[in-house]
Amino acid sequence: MPSSFNNACYALLALCLSGAGSSLASEIAIRLGPPAIGVGGTNPVSIPPSLLDAQFIYVTQRNLEFNVSVTGFYVGRREKINGGASVALGAGFVLDANGSGPGIYSAFTYDFWCGWVCASTEYLQGVGLTNSGVVSPYSWRLGVSRWF
Repeated sequence: MPSSFNNACYALLALCLSGAGSSLASEIAIRLGPPAIGVGGTNPVSIPPSLLDAQFIYVTQRNLEFNVSVTGFYVGRREKINGGASVALGAGFVLDANGSGPGIYSAFTYDFWCGWVCASTEYLQGVGLTNSGVVSPYSWRLGVSRWF
């Protein structure tokens, strides 16, 4: 099973990257919030926030998303629903205190109070396969996004 799971993750990653050719930036987001990475649940956000609380997202005009945080490095497709909501699905490298390895992720994002920047919240859940078994880090973050 691990081999077929890895192959499925790589196939999903290749599918997501297939549209990246002529894409230009359309959104950049920075969000802060508590990640849960296998150490007994989420922790409160540090004051001042640390790099472990941060999430950086780059979305292209073709809805290809690059997502980097302490929970993993992901590439996926982001689709807008309406009224500021969007969902994302993709694959990448899942990070957890109990191990790291290839995996998949999904995210739900809501942008609100939009002006020059938007206030933004996102719930992200990853599932990955490691040498020690299945890991599933998640995060709930608040921040800002900027559309170009």
